[in-house]
Amino acid sequence: MMRQPGIRKYPFLGADSYFNLRMDGGQFQGANKSDFSDAVTFHTHRGATNGDWYDIPVADSLTQYKYLRYMGSKGSFCNINELEFYDKTNTKIEGRIIGTQGEGWAPKERVFDGDILTGFAALSPDGNWVGLELKQPKLISHLRYIPRNDGNCVEIGDEYALFCWYNGQWKEIAHQVATKNELRLENMPANGLYLLRDQTKGVEERIFSYENGRQVWW
Repeated sequence: MMRQPGIRKYPFLGADSYFNLRMDGGQFQGANKSDFSDAVTFHTHRGATNGDWYDIPVADSLTQYKYLRYMGSKGSFCNINELEFYDKTNTKIEGRIIGTQGEGWAPKERVFDGDILTGFAALSPDGNWVGLELKQPKLISHLRYIPRNDGNCVEIGDEYALFCWYNGQWKEIAHQVATKNELRLENMPANGLYLLRDQTKGVEERIFSYENGRQVWW
């Protein structure tokens, strides 16, 4: 028996898309001046994105910030689908949505709408950003974001069922509501063939096994 994480129910087939390099060099920042002239960079995304959520701790535990944003890199059109900041009590921070202008089908409000399949696309390739103005400055504990994606990652709040191929049929071996963007499943049978189903939404799913603690798709 084994304990393994699951982060997707279907392989990320868009891995080679040029869109996955749009966030390379993008910066997540906090400031106390509205023009971000005093900006502190919490995190810079490097490399291609993988279609899943990123959860990034913020090392600065002393400074409060009134303005928070994602600043897109050159040529990126500031593409990002969802962005969340959390305070020291692990509560998601709310604020007035601010930033540069986006396309009519992809305004900045889409970055905070809770739908991972919608996002921001600026009118021009360079110098664009999207963020929040807070009522009161806050300490930031961590941030979460997801790039353009296919909707097949594990989502917090969704209900999942894990099946294992056994004696010629699929047998449900675990049932769990996701509290993180990965599922930690106890006492899974070793060397099995599995299927992860999102019972809340979505239809794409694919069988997989585990090799060296990683999902291997079939």
